[in-house]
Amino acid sequence: MTIGEKIKTIRCFRGMTQKELGLALGFKEDNAQTRVAQYEMGYRVPKRDLTEKIAEVLNVCRYAIDAQEEETFTALIEELLWYDTENSNLICVKRVKQQNEKCTKVIRRNMKRDCPILPEDDSNLPGDVLMCFGGNKMNRFIDEWVGHKQDVQDGKITEAEYFEWKLQWAGSDVSDEIVVETEESPF
Repeated sequence: MTIGEKIKTIRCFRGMTQKELGLALGFKEDNAQTRVAQYEMGYRVPKRDLTEKIAEVLNVCRYAIDAQEEETFTALIEELLWYDTENSNLICVKRVKQQNEKCTKVIRRNMKRDCPILPEDDSNLPGDVLMCFGGNKMNRFIDEWVGHKQDVQDGKITEAEYFEWKLQWAGSDVSDEIVVETEESPF
C-alpha cells in the first residue's frame, strides 16, 4: 500500500474530507483539497516533516503512514498490518505453546482448522510454514497482534477498534524497546 493510499484510508476512517485534512495541515482554502488529493493519488509524495504533521492531524503514529527503510523492524510490522488491513485472511497468526516433537502436527491441525488461507488438500505445499523470530521484541508484538485478532473474532472489540490499534501500535510497550534481545528458537 502506498503512502497516499494509507493517508486516504486513515482519513476516511477518521471521517475527514480531503479539504478538512488539507486545512488542518495549514494549506490555503483554495488548494487544500487538491493538495491532499495529489498526495493520495501519488502525484506528490509528502516530505518527512509533512508526513509527521499528517500523522499528527490524523492521530496516528508516523510509522502507520511511512516507516523509513532504516527502521526495518517497524517497517516490517507496518507492512504486515497493512496487508492484514487489505485482506484479513491473508495472514493468519496463532499462538503456539507446544514445544516437542509433535509440535508440527499440532500446528498443522490447528492452522487448517483456524486459517481459511490454507487449502484443504495441502499435499502440494512444500511443507509446513512457520515463521519464528529470534528476538523478544518481535515475538511480543506478534503475541499482542494475535490477542487483538482473537478479540475481534470473539466479539470483544470491533473491526474499527482493531484498526485503531493497528494505527496506534507504535505507542505500545513493544515499540518502545530499543535493544532486541536474542533467544533460542522454541522449536
